[in-house]
Amino acid sequence: MVSGVSKTHHGNSFNNCRRILKLLARKPWKFEEFEETLLLLSANNFTGTLPVTFSSLKNLTDVRLDGNTFSGKIPDFIGNWTKLVRLDMQGSSMEGPIPSTISLLTKLTDLITDLKGSPMDFPNLQNLMEMDKLVLRNCSITDSIPDYIGEMTFLKILDLSFNRLTGQVPDTKGSLPHLEYLFLTNNLLSGTIPSWISDSNDKLLMYLTTTLQGRHLSMFASKGLWYYGVLRRIFLALEMPNVLRNCSVTNSIPDYIGDMTSLKTFCIEEDFCEIPHTAGPTH
Repeated sequence: MVSGVSKTHHGNSFNNCRRILKLLARKPWKFEEFEETLLLLSANNFTGTLPVTFSSLKNLTDVRLDGNTFSGKIPDFIGNWTKLVRLDMQGSSMEGPIPSTISLLTKLTDLITDLKGSPMDFPNLQNLMEMDKLVLRNCSITDSIPDYIGEMTFLKILDLSFNRLTGQVPDTKGSLPHLEYLFLTNNLLSGTIPSWISDSNDKLLMYLTTTLQGRHLSMFASKGLWYYGVLRRIFLALEMPNVLRNCSVTNSIPDYIGDMTSLKTFCIEEDFCEIPHTAGPTH
């Protein structure tokens, strides 16, 4: 196992980690004798580019580079890590784009990263159908969301926030049955909210701030369901702030809003709704 050094001895941890990297750079490394190999370098102060010798670590199953100040682009040789299950590069200071060789990592379940550098296309993840957690946050992606995302049937977390995504949210036709968290904040998406979001199960936590139906939409849903335009399906025990801001809602506010006794904040700014008379006050 290759891992970052325990921080029990704080004074020596950084120096020890530097020694580990120097050892890793030596040739040859016979990692083939290990069935599982972990490279856990999280939360240190490593700098520079990843050593080319890392390309020989073909039994890696878990690579965590987050919380460092590496430089340079993600190397093509990550395609050699075909046994990899988790790749975490969030806060590593590495640059995009994500190389096309990532399509070889067919066992990958967790891909977590944010990237510096120039705008990039959506990475080729079409062969990564085992994905459980896909976080491409703040990667300067200027592409549309590919349809094959809807084929990642094991996906639980999808975070594509703080990019420059355009086009419509794909209609996955209910093929993401395990999705629990969806984040599309701060993009340039257009079109309508697809039915798989409005008809999703009550476990979906969704945060979306984007452009839909030609107007700005800010929507936050938790433990309930927002349905664009008519608000026809909402759980009556919402515990978090709920916002429909500038969504071109023109019909009246339904009476059942008054039955949401746990509601603390209900924002419908810049819309054209009639206010109903409720049977009793909300809190």
